[in-house]
Amino acid sequence: MSTGEPPPGPSEGPAQFAHVLPALAAYEEHLNPDSSARDRMRQRLLAEFPAAVREADRRPDPAARRRRFAVALAASVALLGAVSGMSLLLSQDAVPGDALYAVKRSAESAELGLTFRERPRGLKHLEFARDRVTELGTLRDRPGVADADFTRALGDFEADAAAGSRLLTELGADAEDQLFVALADWATSQLNRLRAAGPGLPAAARHRVLGTVELLERIRQRASELRQRAGCLTITSGAADDIGALPATERCVPAPAREAGALPSTGTNGRAVETSPTGTPTVRETPAPSAIPTTSAPPRTPVPVSPPKPSLPQVSRPVPVPSTPAPAGLLPGLLDLLKLPFGLLGQNR
Repeated sequence: MSTGEPPPGPSEGPAQFAHVLPALAAYEEHLNPDSSARDRMRQRLLAEFPAAVREADRRPDPAARRRRFAVALAASVALLGAVSGMSLLLSQDAVPGDALYAVKRSAESAELGLTFRERPRGLKHLEFARDRVTELGTLRDRPGVADADFTRALGDFEADAAAGSRLLTELGADAEDQLFVALADWATSQLNRLRAAGPGLPAAARHRVLGTVELLERIRQRASELRQRAGCLTITSGAADDIGALPATERCVPAPAREAGALPSTGTNGRAVETSPTGTPTVRETPAPSAIPTTSAPPRTPVPVSPPKPSLPQVSRPVPVPSTPAPAGLLPGLLDLLKLPFGLLGQNR
């Protein structure tokens, strides 16, 4: 359908768009609020917003805060436990010079602190000392290891070996002489291991190993001497040094066999074994049984003799005897025996 007007030509289209674009830009500026309008809208929202909600936004709920803190604390503890457990697991093969070697030694110290009996603690010291020799072999096989790492491994070995020897010699002196044998065998085994590892160590470490070998020789000699006196009345002298109790030097007097729960035994020479508060047996001198007076008589003094007094007749009171009921079968027979004399008297009359 025609309107009577000719259609626009191609030159009129861009001219019309040129008028539309400024109109759209002006409309967009009219839709977007200016800064003053935004301030008015903000003030209106704040006036109509509940005051309680605004207060809650400024001050959070204490219970919610505690819950968030508890969750954060539990997560921190779990993370710390996981990291500690992983560190302990990875530190099993750590040697001096590694970053986790301090963690390994701290775990060993904690394990010793949780061991309350003396015998397991002494054996655990020897176990840790044996681990130091293993670490020494690992250091020997590594290239470029510092001399300070060898020195630390040997120093830790000597500390654990001396601590274990002190505990086991004191316990063996009390009643467990088999600990002397175990200590001597352990020292011999570690001597063989150190001597086998010595040639491959650096010069400074080989010089340091000589002191460790000397300490092991002393421990083995001390255990052997105490084992030889295990059957004596006195095993130790009551003194001690850095590796444990010192053996007694007097002549060995065989200790008598003691029964379980018996009192302190006394030897033929009158010496009794007592246990001091530190656990070291001591000997107490007691006089021989023949030297102990049975009665203590005062010095005799002359007593004046008086004339004898007339003796009065002594009257003995019958001692009441508690009556016990006779058996039922014997009672008739006893009554017949009592009646027999009276019957004979009646016949004689």
